[in-house]
Amino acid sequence: MEDLAWRCENIANETGCWFFMGAQHPGATSPAIHYTSPKLVDEDLDGAEQLANLWVTLANALCCSRCEDALELVKHAGLIEKEKEALLHERARQLALFQEYQTWYGSLPGPPRESE
Repeated sequence: MEDLAWRCENIANETGCWFFMGAQHPGATSPAIHYTSPKLVDEDLDGAEQLANLWVTLANALCCSRCEDALELVKHAGLIEKEKEALLHERARQLALFQEYQTWYGSLPGPPRESE
C-alpha cells in the first residue's frame, strides 16, 4: 500500500490536480486507507475531510454487509443441517417401523408386475 500512496502523491504533484483515492480490501482487518492531495486539502479542507469520512463510512458499510451476508449464510447452513438431522431421524424411525411390520406380517409382496 505504501507504493500506492507514493504513486498517488506523484500523480497529484505531476498534474497539480485535486486528487482523492480510497482503498479497502474486502477481507481486510485493518481500516480503509485514503490519500488526499495537498491541493485539495489547501483549497477545501472541509470538503476533503467530508470526502475522506464518506469514503471510510462507505468502506465500513461494505465490509459490514459482507460480514452480515456471511453470518446469514452460516445461520442458513445451520438450519439446513438441523432439517437434515430431523429428516434422517424420521427416515430411521420409518425404517424401524417398516422392519417391525415385516416381522409381524412376514414378507410383504411388491406391487404386481405388468404383463408384457
